[in-house]
Amino acid sequence: MCGIVGFIDKKSNTDVKRREEIVRGMLDLIRHRGGDATGVVTHDNITIGHTRLAIVDVTHNADQPYESDDYILSYNGEIYNHDVLRNQYCVDRTIQSPSDTATLFALLHTLPIEDVLRMIDGMYAFSVLDVKNRTVFLALDKMAIKPLYYVDTSEYFAWASEIKAFKALPGFVFRMNREVLFEHLVFRYIFGKPTLLENVFKIQSGTYLNYSLDSGTFYAKKYFELTKGDSSNENTEEVLCESVKRNLMSDEPVGVQLSGGLDSSLVSYFAQI
Repeated sequence: MCGIVGFIDKKSNTDVKRREEIVRGMLDLIRHRGGDATGVVTHDNITIGHTRLAIVDVTHNADQPYESDDYILSYNGEIYNHDVLRNQYCVDRTIQSPSDTATLFALLHTLPIEDVLRMIDGMYAFSVLDVKNRTVFLALDKMAIKPLYYVDTSEYFAWASEIKAFKALPGFVFRMNREVLFEHLVFRYIFGKPTLLENVFKIQSGTYLNYSLDSGTFYAKKYFELTKGDSSNENTEEVLCESVKRNLMSDEPVGVQLSGGLDSSLVSYFAQI
């Protein structure tokens, strides 16, 4: 688990120092998501931040944000098939780390982002600045396992892995969104992009948001739709075992918080065989 944040000053009212102070303040509020390393990168009127929990490649070669002349990436998650994709699409590229972050960064230099999103398999939320096209992509995994929220005002556009990071935004006031309060109380969940707070929105599953730095406008696009498949011929035990094994991708020791229920017991069983 890592934390990603970003801040776009629409009217260029703040200098770089002040903007980086805002982003570092956002990171401080979600430092519990990482803490192994912190990075902040500024380009023009946008500043991107990352707090890292080192899991795959624990060296500083995998610290973020990743930066090149073409892209700036801040990524949270795990891509289980990244080795396969690296060997298939990135053999001609020099990659600084064996991490899935480095693989994703290389893929973004090689393929259109929609192609990358369709082929990567895992849980993830990331922001990437396309420097040359002056666009920012905020992307969420196919099942919305990793969270990503955003705020859009006349002065700035900001995003973060957790809503509490927005406390660091200048002048932003937290107000309850009463229009969805009933929905939250009944279902313990709010459907769509609204949240329990006014002017705070969540990116939905299988969706990316494309923000133009030139126009200050954005749109959301669905790149994946969940459909019901025919699993009658699948071996449930094999599917569960494969799923658990893929989630154990780590260069650090892995543990299980066992409640004793059927689901956690199954996870523990498949993790140790």
